Amino acid sequence: MTEQKRLPGDLAIWIFILAELTVFAALFLVFSISKSLNVEMFADGQATLHPIMGLINTLALITSSYFVAKAVLLASQGQLNKSALWIWFAIATALIYIVTKCLEYQSLMELGYNLRTVSYTHLTLPTIYSV
Repeated sequence: MTEQKRLPGDLAIWIFILAELTVFAALFLVFSISKSLNVEMFADGQATLHPIMGLINTLALITSSYFVAKAVLLASQGQLNKSALWIWFAIATALIYIVTKCLEYQSLMELGYNLRTVSYTHLTLPTIYSV
């Protein structure tokens, strides 16, 4: 007799995941429309990005996620001391992300950007509906 495979989690978690993916897809669509309507503004904004800091942040996020996953696995195996150590590794890696973001924000503020500055990162409904 073969065992029937079952998806982990219940229906509610899968509905939540589907909703998250739908919202994420909608945001990409809105971003694409806004970018096509404001090409110059997006180009100006992209010129202020810091690719090296972005790479550092991406690596920090992926690495800290791995450390947390490793900690969860160890905790499920009853190895709580090792699990706690991996959580500390994750926290240390997350601090790299926080420091890098603070440095990035500081350099943008030195260039005159702040929360009231119009930049390509602000997507507004009037921009989208002006099609």
